[in-house]
Amino acid sequence: MKAILIDDDQPTLFILNKMLAKIPRVEIVGEFLNAGDAYHFLKHNPVELAFVDIKMPGESGLDFAWRSLAEFPDLYVVFLTAYKDYAVEAFEVQAFDYIVKPIQQERLERTVSRVLQRKAAGISSRNTVEQAKVLFVYCLGGLDLRNTNDDFVMISSSKGQELFAYLLVHRERLTSKWRIMEDVFQGMSPQNAETYLNTTVYKLRKVLEQYGKRSAIVVASESYVMEIKDFYIDFIEFENKVRTLPSITEANLQEAIQTFHLFAGELFGDKDYQWSLAEKERLGDIYCSFAKKLGRYLLENQNSALALQVFKKLVAINELDEESHCFLLQVYAAQNDLPSLIRHYDRYVQLLQRELAISPSNRTVQLFLSLKKSLL
Repeated sequence: MKAILIDDDQPTLFILNKMLAKIPRVEIVGEFLNAGDAYHFLKHNPVELAFVDIKMPGESGLDFAWRSLAEFPDLYVVFLTAYKDYAVEAFEVQAFDYIVKPIQQERLERTVSRVLQRKAAGISSRNTVEQAKVLFVYCLGGLDLRNTNDDFVMISSSKGQELFAYLLVHRERLTSKWRIMEDVFQGMSPQNAETYLNTTVYKLRKVLEQYGKRSAIVVASESYVMEIKDFYIDFIEFENKVRTLPSITEANLQEAIQTFHLFAGELFGDKDYQWSLAEKERLGDIYCSFAKKLGRYLLENQNSALALQVFKKLVAINELDEESHCFLLQVYAAQNDLPSLIRHYDRYVQLLQRELAISPSNRTVQLFLSLKKSLL
């Protein structure tokens, strides 16, 4: 996917380029310090995704988006800004996303993942998505709710967001109010927790009512359950797709790559919900196992460039995972890249010494020596 970067701050362009280089299937084809040069580039080159600073000298990012989307309606525009005040104007322009600086890697990956999902489904940046779904819930790497026009659906309070997330994880099964009060409203007196729970459920229902889904939260026998019919939920979609891919073949490779991109980060990102830790770990294990399977297939079938991206992401998620480091060494060897092979091994040795005061296992040492010898 071809992307351009527009920001009047050169260091920001450099950092953003480095961050996007870690995301598979994103190719930076242009970097611009002003909107005018970027627009001229758009006129003569294919571009699918534009990361645009809002506040710039001369033509602002908002003005750039207005005229660019009028001429190139399939362009995905993602605003990057240090100012939260522009959110309303940004979505009036029908930008695809709005990211507040400083930009986090997981947040960036989540945006790219959503773009890739829509492109894979043949959905234009400004078209209405499948009407059968009334809400799209993105929990991998954060927590976002979107309607069918890809506009944000706002849950105003942090406890409202947490309760919504809790009911998603415990979907389709009744959970007692006492368990919810203990998990979500811990630290409050039972009376205050129950009042807060009732108020929060009421407010959530008011949000869902806008989409004809007020009854999605069901109360029965002093218990609650969320019915997720007509919801798209990314972590459920991810797990379902993994189940349909017990093995990776040439025939399903593209589907496997799309599934890999669905995982834009840990469940709920940096939201520290203690009750979600087990589910977060479970989904992370599923992802790592699947990504390694995909990476092995790519490596064995001479697609070392994509295999490199897969294993780099795995190492970024768990830098102490020995198996992922070993796969990366094999990828560098497959690319005949001796300097990168040595550099990565040395960094891994330093990491183990610094974090655990240990050395690599004999298996890893022998693998490195063998690969190094094969390239000399």
